[in-house]
Amino acid sequence: MIKRSDYVRAVGQDTEGNTVEFEGDELMGRVLQHEIDHLHGKLLLSHLSSRIRNEALKDLREDPLGVRRVP
Repeated sequence: MIKRSDYVRAVGQDTEGNTVEFEGDELMGRVLQHEIDHLHGKLLLSHLSSRIRNEALKDLREDPLGVRRVP
């Protein structure tokens, strides 16, 4: 699991230049931090150790849709 803060406050601008502010804790706080990571060019894989990231990338190459057949 990715370590996240318990609370987040984000301030930015909308498309018209008006200041907007968002606050969240628990699930909403995690969602905001996840989306802020995307704004900074980070993916979930960026938070993993090299070993786990390499394993995840190998799994994705073998099965890009993440779907496995059940016998």
